[in-house]
Amino acid sequence: MDSSDVNVILLSYNDRILTYKQVLEALLKINYLHINIVFNGTNKKVIEYMNKLQLHFSKKITTHYLDKNYGVPYAYGYGMRLLNQPNNRDFIWLLDDDNLIDEVSLFHLCQSWNSLHSKLNSNRFVLTSFRSSRNDHKTALDDSNLISLGSNNSFYFFCIDYIVHKFKIFSQNKERKHKNSNSSRYIRVPNTPYGGLFFHKSLLNTIGYPNKNYFLYGDDGEFTYRFTKNNIPIYIDTNSKLVDIDPPNLLSQTILDPSQNNTSHFRKRLYFLIRNRIIFERENLVNSTPKYILNMTLFSMLFCNFFVIQFKFKNIKTYFKALRDGWFKIYNNNFINVNMR
Repeated sequence: MDSSDVNVILLSYNDRILTYKQVLEALLKINYLHINIVFNGTNKKVIEYMNKLQLHFSKKITTHYLDKNYGVPYAYGYGMRLLNQPNNRDFIWLLDDDNLIDEVSLFHLCQSWNSLHSKLNSNRFVLTSFRSSRNDHKTALDDSNLISLGSNNSFYFFCIDYIVHKFKIFSQNKERKHKNSNSSRYIRVPNTPYGGLFFHKSLLNTIGYPNKNYFLYGDDGEFTYRFTKNNIPIYIDTNSKLVDIDPPNLLSQTILDPSQNNTSHFRKRLYFLIRNRIIFERENLVNSTPKYILNMTLFSMLFCNFFVIQFKFKNIKTYFKALRDGWFKIYNNNFINVNMR
């Protein structure tokens, strides 16, 4: 297989022309590749720009406009459903609008797929490009790929084992996951972000589509972990590289910054990160509810203490609402419009 067998799903939002324009220009340099852009809510300026672009690249670009932002998993799922049809190309490559490829990113993925397909005699595996700005990808190189998953009964990656037996968690990781090597081209991980994901479309008939109820944050980890649960390995191809134009903004980087943690945007992130993580953990990682509650309690005490010191009581209220909704699996996605202001 080669680029003529590949459909790209490029997801964008609002009026982010400056970021996805760079990504689009790089994609257009790849011969035979077809680009599907899903706009998850946009404006007239973007539509005018795309109409002009399609006059020159009508055979390479297909645009899909959603009337509003329905959330990341809905938009990616929308694109996947359109492409998972008999008359479409066999392979899907997912990209966010800030995932900048180089001239050989896709070449290496195609090369890797052909090589692994010959070796495994199967299409039941997934590839993803290496993203150096992602902590989970960087850590995977050092044989600690559970950073993207978490250990059993951990709460938002926090586990009492870190305190009681500080080396215990590392031994658990080695027992549960494949040992990686810095010299290996392929690094196996349990889950991964959407950006860079490359797979045969038939796998969607096994794992399904992203859970639209997650709406925002954590949906990519839940979706890709379904590959692992169905014995479909995920490999980072370290030769295929993506550069994040907008580096990931981690919750841990903003919680201590008073200029960032007192906004409705921060509370939105806090709500969805915590709520969705609880839903994922209880479905996939919890085998001892008492131990999970203990980790949750200790984490909450430490976490909320930062907000108490800064008198950010709205953040505490948001946090405990996320705990409740996550525990009872309440998908209250209108929360961003009602209580985030």
